[in-house]
Amino acid sequence: MNDTPDLQSAIQAAIQDSRRPLAPGEAQPMRPGPRVQVGRVEEPAAPASVARAARRGQGRILRVGPRGIAALLVAVLAAAFAFKLQIYLGALGPGQSAGFGSFDLMRMVGGLGLTGHAAEAYDAARLGAAEAAAGGTAQLWAFPPIFGAFAAALALLPAWIGFALFVGLPMILFLGLVWQLSEGRPAPVLIAVAPALLMAVLSGQGGVLAAVLVGLAAAAMLRGWALAGVPLGLLAAEPHLGLGLAVLAVLRRDWWVLKLAVTVALAAAVVSTWVLGPQIWNAFSAGLTAAAGHLPLSRLISAYALARGAGVAPGVALAVQGGVALVALALLMRAARRGPGLRSGLGFALLAGLLVTPVGLAQDLPVLGIALAVLWPELAPRMARVEALGLGGLAFLACGAGLARMLAVGDTALIETMVRAGQLPLIEAPALLLLLLWAALILRRKG
Repeated sequence: MNDTPDLQSAIQAAIQDSRRPLAPGEAQPMRPGPRVQVGRVEEPAAPASVARAARRGQGRILRVGPRGIAALLVAVLAAAFAFKLQIYLGALGPGQSAGFGSFDLMRMVGGLGLTGHAAEAYDAARLGAAEAAAGGTAQLWAFPPIFGAFAAALALLPAWIGFALFVGLPMILFLGLVWQLSEGRPAPVLIAVAPALLMAVLSGQGGVLAAVLVGLAAAAMLRGWALAGVPLGLLAAEPHLGLGLAVLAVLRRDWWVLKLAVTVALAAAVVSTWVLGPQIWNAFSAGLTAAAGHLPLSRLISAYALARGAGVAPGVALAVQGGVALVALALLMRAARRGPGLRSGLGFALLAGLLVTPVGLAQDLPVLGIALAVLWPELAPRMARVEALGLGGLAFLACGAGLARMLAVGDTALIETMVRAGQLPLIEAPALLLLLLWAALILRRKG
């Protein structure tokens, strides 16, 4: 018996019944709904695009990328600068002290120059007594008179304006140069040199200003501008930092850069002589001779300081330093002649400036940020992520070693004693040399 006609008739009747309007007081007939199981609630599945967006949002919450870390570091630097600036403004009350850092030493030396006693800055005994009276620890002044003339100009300004011009403005320029030189990839560089930047703000050091001069010279040389000689000539205040760039200019026969650099350096020397007096050069020479055996090893980043801290005799330590300098200059020459581009030679020139001198200071380490920014566009396509982490880790180690010693020990005099006793090895020079060698190996690969 065939039931199909009856089934069709029943379906049509049900459809017509569902379309019929309800009579007054008539209840809506119940229709079967989705099956519900006790103890289990089934929700409709979200669209695939919504699920992907949720996973991306969860990843952002759980994982902060290099850009986020770099932005956080910039915020920390800004907060540290604002705190120091408020102290110099006196906004935090008379009980707060900014301490006696490099910026305060510069103002003291500048004040001596303004009163006609610039030569006393190179007298360790007199300068030490003045520092002790100001509540600071003894720091030697061994910079060329060109830096002393700049310090005299800085001493004419109120402390907070001087601090803003000496530390704040160079930091802004430094961040812009790192962005430009790294071709919009500044995050790895800023993370790597963050400890050095923080120390520069907290201590009022001039390393960021020197790094800006180095960065301006590098940016101009990348464009083939002879104006690179202007910042290169101003680096006569810290000549070791410009030595690598000068060697590179000779190798590339950039004679106009060198002529302009010499002219600017001579002009700066004439101005400093006019401001401080001609006797300042004799005082500078005598001060260097007197300070030669009394430099604090704990503030140096050279192979010489590492060897002296390990108990090596001065002559042998200088030989070790000479060997490191030769390696750095040899790699610079090779990169200038056979490297993948001008960037490799520039980066190695900046790294060489940190390695060639036995009296390289920890405050010079912001220059490492400029060197990494110059090299990163050449290194990035040639290295794996683990290698990038390794290079960044070596730079962070070099920049953070001094800060780590300060946090671990606290007292600068005790740190110096422990370094000279071989209890606190200075790891900055090995980290910088290993970074240089590793970068040279990476740049030998095809991009």
